[in-house]
Amino acid sequence: MRLLMKILIVDDSVTIREKLRVLIVGAMPEAEVLQATNGIDALTLADKHLPDLITMDIQMPEMTGYEALRILQTRERTKTIPVIFLTGTFQESEDIIRGLELGAVEYVTKPINDHVFLARLKVMLRLKAYQERILMMSLQDPLTECYNRRYLMQRLREEFNRSARTRAPISGVMIDLDHFKAINDAYGHDTGDAVLLRAVSALRVAIRTYDVLARYGGEEFFLLLPNTDTASARTIAERMRQMIERLTVPAGGEVVQFTASFGVAGFPGEGLPKNPETLLKRSDEALYTAKEGGRNRVEVHPGGPVEIE
Repeated sequence: MRLLMKILIVDDSVTIREKLRVLIVGAMPEAEVLQATNGIDALTLADKHLPDLITMDIQMPEMTGYEALRILQTRERTKTIPVIFLTGTFQESEDIIRGLELGAVEYVTKPINDHVFLARLKVMLRLKAYQERILMMSLQDPLTECYNRRYLMQRLREEFNRSARTRAPISGVMIDLDHFKAINDAYGHDTGDAVLLRAVSALRVAIRTYDVLARYGGEEFFLLLPNTDTASARTIAERMRQMIERLTVPAGGEVVQFTASFGVAGFPGEGLPKNPETLLKRSDEALYTAKEGGRNRVEVHPGGPVEIE
């Protein structure tokens, strides 16, 4: 079972770290508490574990809390993690302003008041959860809860960059439900929506946690497959095709059956095109071939030269 939250405590005092650990676990048994003794270790742990919140002392050996926060704020993976500073040294409002301008969300002074610390911790966690929900809503298709096209394009660029670094292959599958307009016309949009939801449920069964399934258009979806060669992508698409053609949706005493067509394209880790959207274009071209070939089938783009980096 996945723990609900992770909290990173950063302090060079073992006494302070243990006090905060006991407080947090006592108030939130579901929390996993990570610990670091300095800012350098905090950066490593934050990047690896992506904690929901960091409590950090300001004055520490090797790297101050201010310096660690500044680096956290420059990294894409860690820049949204809320940080609560712990301090017993500042006397001037300028110190508070400096931390807040860097991105800290709160200050707690030492000696620590247990009730005040926990109250501020919980407020920050609730705020972060709310912000994450808002962000997720902005990246999701409201009907199917797949990712939307905006998120797909972001991840497409990220995965192409990763593939370029690691030399891992990357593939994509364009998916289109066959004769979807006819289903809407014959049975209504409620049935059409039910068909989309049933199809998405089947597609999700066949993908890995790090694959990206996005709604690309009305009845069109795109599946981004990192670290996957074209042959493997074709196998995945064929499995999906078979799953979808077995699905049914009830509609006014009738049973609606439907199928989907799939276009597959991919690139090896070397020789990636300059434009990641080439993967979308080729997948769409393969999908067109599948449609022209009779639908309810998988087609793979033949490849060919591209303008590479």
